[in-house]
Amino acid sequence: MKAWTIHTDIFEGPLDLLLYLVRRDNIDIKLISVAEIADSYVAYLDRMRDVNLAVAGDYLVMAATLIHLKSLELLPRPPTLQSEDDEDPREALARQLQEYARYKAAARQLQHRPQLNRDTFARQPEEGDHSSTLVLDAFALLDVYHGLLTHEEIPESVFAISDDGHPDFEDCCRYVLHQLGGPGGQGELTTLLKGLSTRLERVVTFIAIL
Repeated sequence: MKAWTIHTDIFEGPLDLLLYLVRRDNIDIKLISVAEIADSYVAYLDRMRDVNLAVAGDYLVMAATLIHLKSLELLPRPPTLQSEDDEDPREALARQLQEYARYKAAARQLQHRPQLNRDTFARQPEEGDHSSTLVLDAFALLDVYHGLLTHEEIPESVFAISDDGHPDFEDCCRYVLHQLGGPGGQGELTTLLKGLSTRLERVVTFIAIL
């Protein structure tokens, strides 16, 4: 039987979320708009609350900082209050994100370097025992889950209905295995959930994937 392993990246703090949003929206870090990224950041925190995820204090501090910087960007200070030594808020934020992006890139390179016994296994997989890995970004996963709760429902169900009126969990598992049964056992999460009839079916199937 094939085994699928799902990895979610550990989110390391507010800058990690900011970098994710910048890359998701294809924003040039050097040309970043504090107002735009502040709105995206606050909207994402609201989305986390919508799915009952706790928001740590340092994320809220960053949100307050971004809102303050947004006000400075939209309402420039009078010339008498400006100084040549003052750093532009956008430049400061861009510099922080660039430094953090370099840090993450260096960390990935170190992670891929060989480590003693880290990649050593005593037993080879048995014939026919294959594993496939579905790599998911934690906040991309949150995007998908939020979409499950807001997606338009389709009248007809694709799963068997259990005695309690809910989609049969084993049937959902079989559906996932069937969808991932192609060459290499890989697939996009959104593709696996596309076409499911109801919000409940999508949530149950999402749990089956995990």
